[in-house]
Amino acid sequence: MSSALYSTTCTVHDVLHRTDVLNNAPLRLDAEILLAQSMGCMRPALYAHSQRLVPEKAIQQWERLWARRQAGEPLSYLTGEKEFWSLSLCVSAHVLVPRPESELLVSCALEQLNNVPCNVVDLGTGSGALAISMASERPQWRITGIDCDRHALSIAEHNGHKHHLTNICWVHAHWCESITLASATMIVSNPPYISVNDPCLHEDGVCYEPRLALCSGIDGLDSIRHIVCAAYPCLQPHGYLLIEHAPHQRKAVRQLMRHYRKITTFSDLAGRVRVTMAQK
Repeated sequence: MSSALYSTTCTVHDVLHRTDVLNNAPLRLDAEILLAQSMGCMRPALYAHSQRLVPEKAIQQWERLWARRQAGEPLSYLTGEKEFWSLSLCVSAHVLVPRPESELLVSCALEQLNNVPCNVVDLGTGSGALAISMASERPQWRITGIDCDRHALSIAEHNGHKHHLTNICWVHAHWCESITLASATMIVSNPPYISVNDPCLHEDGVCYEPRLALCSGIDGLDSIRHIVCAAYPCLQPHGYLLIEHAPHQRKAVRQLMRHYRKITTFSDLAGRVRVTMAQK
């Protein structure tokens, strides 16, 4: 869509009307969010001032963003933000877009330990969503967010500062290699668990996300195998390991954790097993 289609007297209503998404609620919402961003205002202002003239520069910016959204790029990468655990997090193409289903992992972790001093590690922290959510709920916890990607770690650190959290430290490392033996009270991870041959990798949205944070071998279990093995000596006696995984990987993950005790699975609101927990 070219800005040549718009006159210098184009209103908010005109821009949105010409997107042909008036009867498609999700796309209409995306169009409104991107237009509000381009105009430097809040989305409700579009309704309050639907006859407001849109500057040509804002139209051009909106067109670029809207074209990328129509091509399948996640809205969060276009706005640079995503809400998780009621917290606004900055995101970019260097990190996965935090999913609502991962909030189950946070809930499970919070249920295991009270707000007492303990050491909690978030492996493969990405945007820092898990670490930051736990830190905001448990100020007495000392949390370490670990990632092997410096770009991701920079985003996580920014998000930690954004929410004024002082009980998190960020470490550049590969999985458990930087954790002192028998030092962690709890290790949580939302690791890559998608097969490299999974058709979902070609779907809109997913294809824009970093493969390093998505894929893990032919069966999707390579990272989980490594974590389950490497985490054991890093945990304190009776320490917890919590891992998010795909529902169909439930039996395989439990089998990998066979040297742990008290293996427990947790399901999301749809009844799908998404998290498995075990104790040292």
